Amino acid sequence: MPSGGGRRGGKWGQTGLNRLFSGEFGTQISWLAPLAFAGIVISLLVIGRAARTDVRRARVIAFGGWLIVTWLVFSFMAGIFHQYYTVALAPALAAMVAIGAFSLWIARDKLWPRIVTPILIAFTAF
Repeated sequence: MPSGGGRRGGKWGQTGLNRLFSGEFGTQISWLAPLAFAGIVISLLVIGRAARTDVRRARVIAFGGWLIVTWLVFSFMAGIFHQYYTVALAPALAAMVAIGAFSLWIARDKLWPRIVTPILIAFTAF
């Protein structure tokens, strides 16, 4: 088996869901991932049962889908995998952080966003 393939790892790290949080990848792009993934959930909660044609919902589905699919591909791809591949995650991560922050701002009159926002900021900074 080539040196980078398989779940055992090798030169390009071990595959799995936490691959992008460990080693050199963790300092590249993953520090913003918890906030972006939370942005998907928060935005869907705030949008609620919006119409199928709602632009906000379409943004969450498009950028959130991009983020999830790309994250899964990078997490489980075997063989040669360089750090700079993670640049493909940057637009989706940035968009979901912004959409999630805007969704928290929209729902600021409720209690749960006031509790969730500082927790997310602290967790991302940690």
